Amino acid sequence: MPKTAAHTYDQFLRRPLLYSGPEDPSARQHLTLRRSTDRGLHWRPTAHLTAPDTPAAYSDLTKISRTRLGILFATGTTTPYDHITWHTLPLTFP
Repeated sequence: MPKTAAHTYDQFLRRPLLYSGPEDPSARQHLTLRRSTDRGLHWRPTAHLTAPDTPAAYSDLTKISRTRLGILFATGTTTPYDHITWHTLPLTFP
């Protein structure tokens, strides 16, 4: 592997990973943003995007600036597919 590619890849692995999904993997509700600082071995909740009983489904994350994260996700009142919601969050987490 060329040095530049190895260097870039190694730096990428030192950055935190972010994941959005349901708090309980068996239920499509309580969408939560999680962060890993150990290459995905452990995940810590960093933001709850919906209330515990609120349905939520598919989501997508994007970095919109150096300091902001965007998340697009399906949610609703009776099903997780009623509408699409857009939120932005700061990229600084506890």
